[in-house]
Amino acid sequence: MSWIHVRDQLKAVRFVIDTELEGILNVTSPHPVQNATLMGELRRHLHRPWSPPAPAAAVRLGALVMRSDPALALTGRRCIPKRLLDAGFGFEFPELGPTLDDLLGEPA
Repeated sequence: MSWIHVRDQLKAVRFVIDTELEGILNVTSPHPVQNATLMGELRRHLHRPWSPPAPAAAVRLGALVMRSDPALALTGRRCIPKRLLDAGFGFEFPELGPTLDDLLGEPA
């Protein structure tokens, strides 16, 4: 699961403008995580109990209602911001834990 802190996203847009990078870029954290890790960290930060994963049929139905592609939730996407990193971009929040701490507060 690719993710990015909002400050890093805005910083990356500014970096691309300032350095005049062209072409397609992955603007994501350099450390994607598995969905189970993301959900576990979100539950921990939001003080929610464990819950089972949503069945694929429910995901497909939800995607239909939201007019989205169910593959976004059902299949993996491992995006790495290689071009940004190669150009010298530095992330303020490259790791998920500190990102969620900053956005949601430290878990109790």
